[in-house]
Amino acid sequence: MDNDVNSVKDPVSIHGRLIDNLHFADDIDLIEQKCDSLQQVVNNLHEEGRRAGLNVNIGLPKTKTFVFGSTKIEKNVELEGRDVDNVEECVYLGSLQS
Repeated sequence: MDNDVNSVKDPVSIHGRLIDNLHFADDIDLIEQKCDSLQQVVNNLHEEGRRAGLNVNIGLPKTKTFVFGSTKIEKNVELEGRDVDNVEECVYLGSLQS
């Protein structure tokens, strides 16, 4: 699954390391520089998950689109015709991100 999901590859540099996802327990955080790249990775993750019998539940309150820094989200990421909520801050692993 990793090869297909990460085939778009537009990672973010954090302290010199290129990062395109974070995993913790049952959370997967996808990190991309551009909305179009993020949309493609979300589509790939959804398709590969379905093949494995898994679903991305965008109805959960923790499924969000978040942008670090001063960049504004110009368009929504969609999954199965539904917009993923855009937020300006979120709590991740107990820390407020804004």
